[in-house]
Amino acid sequence: MAGSNEAFRFIDLFAGLGGFHVALKHLGGEGVFAAEWDVTLSALYKENFDIRPWGDVNDLVDHETIAREIPDHEVLTAGFPCQPFSKAGEQLGFGHTLQGQLFFKVLDILKEKRPPRLPDCPPRSSPPAGSAPAATTRRSAPHSDRPAPPRSRSHGNWQED
Repeated sequence: MAGSNEAFRFIDLFAGLGGFHVALKHLGGEGVFAAEWDVTLSALYKENFDIRPWGDVNDLVDHETIAREIPDHEVLTAGFPCQPFSKAGEQLGFGHTLQGQLFFKVLDILKEKRPPRLPDCPPRSSPPAGSAPAATTRRSAPHSDRPAPPRSRSHGNWQED
């Protein structure tokens, strides 16, 4: 990726309907691999993007299979199944035997393929010691004086006031 006008290649894991695909294609990306285990969504993805998704990422059983089946890419997206970690789910996290371990499959793919950092994406600096990451603050925007509104309790992801 020598120039900013050059296309980048991406893979779309847990692809669903292809929301990441639409966004990244709009930004000049080329989808080179997708994975989706739902048969209906997989067929729709094939129809919409002309990529037949790999079924279950757990079938990428070892580094040799990952190296052989997944093309080189610069961007990896993952519509990661959040139910094991969500207040709306059972909150079993990594202990969820079906979906909790999928994070580690993404990590295996990253370790094997080692996608390069995009040139105009500088490394993120660490927050100063003792400061809270931006995601945990209650501000609606980095420079806003108004706190963000509380999340809806009806969706199971509420936070205390």
